[in-house]
Amino acid sequence: DVVLGASHLKYTRESWAQQLQANIELNTADLYLWQVYGLGMRAVGEDVIFPRWQQYTDEEKPNESAADWVLLGGDFGYSNDPTVLVKCEKFGNNIYIRLLCYETGLLNADIARKMKHHNWNNDVSIWDSADGLKAVNELRIEGINATGARKGVGSVAFGIQYMKKFNLFLHHESAEMKKEFQAYKWSKKTSGEYKRNTLKQRVPSDNQADHAIDAARYAITYYAEGLKETTDGID
Repeated sequence: DVVLGASHLKYTRESWAQQLQANIELNTADLYLWQVYGLGMRAVGEDVIFPRWQQYTDEEKPNESAADWVLLGGDFGYSNDPTVLVKCEKFGNNIYIRLLCYETGLLNADIARKMKHHNWNNDVSIWDSADGLKAVNELRIEGINATGARKGVGSVAFGIQYMKKFNLFLHHESAEMKKEFQAYKWSKKTSGEYKRNTLKQRVPSDNQADHAIDAARYAITYYAEGLKETTDGID
């Protein structure tokens, strides 16, 4: 498998450290990010949603033929946000996740060409359906075995809690995805209380990188409680 990434989307620990040091001087630094990218610690912030994931190498993952299921998860992007594709393999209570694509500027036809080039087109891929399956249907026309993620009120909170039931293993070379998991946090009010949706469930913060997490969530929750493809675009 090849990671398809745009060079300007990759950050080094040094660049993060320099920026965070400047933020510390302005008293605007995030303590958790400084511990991880500034000090190089494997820190776990108190509000981090996925604090216990582990890394894996190709040699450490069981053979795919023994998997309970193998699914791809996708999140559409274009100019500002990347298009993301991940591969999820479930073995009992363990799920192994690898980043396959993290790239901006891709049209749906470009996504289809890349998937065909790497022979991912026949694998079932679960995609964001915020546009009511328009993009998913375009992938289907291009010969991709694509389906839309189940969405609706509470679907994000449900998906997060379902993912937390498993031991999550992230590929050691999936840098952008690991960075998302390290920093993915619950949203809080200025009072310090957690923000909740209409179902009284905690919700993640807005305006944080979650493209790979969303893609993994679509795939992992696909078979949860018999969920099927949706036609709505509510999240």
